[in-house]
Order: sequence, then structure tokens, then C-alpha cells
Amino acid sequence: APIFSFLAGMSYRLWIDSLERKGKSDREISRASIRRGFFLFGIGFAFNILVWLPDDTFNWDILTLIGVGYFSLNLARKLPTSVILFFCVMVFAITPVLKATADYDSYWTQGYFDPEMNLPDVVLGFLATGYFPIFPWIIYPLIGYVVSRFLFI
Repeated sequence: APIFSFLAGMSYRLWIDSLERKGKSDREISRASIRRGFFLFGIGFAFNILVWLPDDTFNWDILTLIGVGYFSLNLARKLPTSVILFFCVMVFAITPVLKATADYDSYWTQGYFDPEMNLPDVVLGFLATGYFPIFPWIIYPLIGYVVSRFLFI
């Protein structure tokens, strides 16, 4: 999963470069990025519903993370590398605090994520306690994007 999301960030940069070479406007690129993000998020959500059935609908998976990653990458593409790296460091620093505050271990029973299906637990699972929570997993696509800035100049 870390390699997959890292490569998603790298491929996003290559895709953006190809759109810019085709003369697409910033607005068109943003729309396409958001559309792809919603598509991946929706596919991940549909996968949870169809495979895991209603009990594990909100066990956020790698596809939902990559979908959110596309939203983040759409914002990051306009930022200097130093700002993206600072954001990654902040996410890395905040994650242990979020997990401690959310009582991370209480959601992991018998080796798997087992939240209650209420709004606070769904949101906490998405942000900090689930299989692929935003904190810290959002770092991987962002770092992939930053690395691609240097590899594919």
C-alpha cells in the first residue's frame, strides 16, 4: 500500500505534465483531478459495499485514500515543494497525537479494525484509526509527487 500510494503521486505528476503539454488550462486540470478523485473514492466505497457488505462499508481502503490523495495532489501541484514537505512533516508529527486522542488500540480488536457504525467512529476511522487513514497515509502520494518533481523535470 505505501508503494502503491507513492506511485499514485508519481503518476499524478506525469499525468499533469501530459495535460499541460496538451495545452489544458488550470481549471480543466483541476476538474479532471477532482473527477478522478471522486471516481477512485467511489470505486473504493463501492468495493467495500459489494465485497464486505454493510458491516464493513466504512472500513476505508486504499482506493478511498488514493481518491482523497487526488484532491490533495490537486492542491499540492500549485504549491512549492518546501510547503508540501512541511505539510508532510506536520502530518507525521500530528498523527501520534491523533491516534492517542482517538484511543487507536480500542478500534483494533482481534487483529482487525472494528468500529461502531456511528458518525464519530466513521470520521475517526477515515482520519486516524482505520485501515488507511488520512493521517499518516496522505504523506505517501504527496512524497511521490515531490519525488517526481525532481525525477521528471
